[in-house]
Amino acid sequence: MAIKALATDGIQKGHMALHGRNLAAMAGANENLIDIIVKRAIEDGNVSYDHILAIKNEIQEE
Repeated sequence: MAIKALATDGIQKGHMALHGRNLAAMAGANENLIDIIVKRAIEDGNVSYDHILAIKNEIQEE
């Protein structure tokens, strides 16, 4: 039962969003940018530290 729950889409998305928020904070994103960065990383299908850091740097250059 627990494994089935972990495999559902909602739990996975929630976990990836939380993981992405932690990575964005580690990358030095301020609170105003974290949600934007995480949303984009999830849309890109890449919630890795390197990708999140690249997104943060790109947004801050704009």
